[in-house]
Amino acid sequence: MSPEWFTDALAAPVESRFVESAGVSVHHRIWGAQHTGPGILLVHGNTANTHWWDHIAPALAADRRVVAMDMTGFGDSDRRDTYSFDLWANDIRAVLDESLASGSVIVAHSMGGKPAYLAATKYPKLGGLALLDSNIAIKPDPDRLAMLVSHADSTPRIYPEREDAVRAYRLFRPDDSPIDVADFITEHIARNSVRPVPGGWSWKFDYGVYKAVLDPPAPLRPLDVPVSVIRAGHHSVIDDVCHEILLRDLGPGVIDTTLPNAGHHAMLDDPHGVIELVRQLVSDWI
Repeated sequence: MSPEWFTDALAAPVESRFVESAGVSVHHRIWGAQHTGPGILLVHGNTANTHWWDHIAPALAADRRVVAMDMTGFGDSDRRDTYSFDLWANDIRAVLDESLASGSVIVAHSMGGKPAYLAATKYPKLGGLALLDSNIAIKPDPDRLAMLVSHADSTPRIYPEREDAVRAYRLFRPDDSPIDVADFITEHIARNSVRPVPGGWSWKFDYGVYKAVLDPPAPLRPLDVPVSVIRAGHHSVIDDVCHEILLRDLGPGVIDTTLPNAGHHAMLDDPHGVIELVRQLVSDWI
């Protein structure tokens, strides 16, 4: 059974919208739509979607607008023939322009950190960038890279019924270690990560997104806005080498933070810790 705080969060009013980015539609959802002034944009990681933030966003939207988006190829956004981090950065800027005021903050998880960083380098109206366990400094190791690229050319499995796909849904940590996420959170995400396809049900994300991992790491430099590097306390994708590069190349003003109770999927492992930290950052920045 889901706890009251979780069911209350899912019952919070939310508005769904679409905006065009380079010829396709980008889906995003808004909590606290009545609020004006700078807000928060939540950006998901690989194979994820806007619903990974459903239990986080309402708590952040008490006094400001909060938007969670689906990058193209994920969730309910359109698909493209090919993907790149630059195109996803365009998706982010399109949502910022459409639904958030100047001075808003981006919180980007995992793979979403790279397009969020690229967007920040070309978007002077930000209030800050928080990288949530996001390795934007180093390319995946060759074995993992080959595995990811091989997925791009494979065919997603089709399940005859929605419940079959939901039961088959799995979260994966980058190091293949065990997952310790509450069942009610996993269940909610699973139900919102499948879609009807000819012959049954399959995943919402496009396997073609995996080819974008061939893009080189972002050329890091200090930004003109506050930046926070948030490292998971365990199973982090930010190893010591990556951590050192991020702190060095993003500039001396970077806020270095650890969520001790969170694994890589921080918003799932430790939602209250993420909420508290993001509230504090946003309060300090805007």
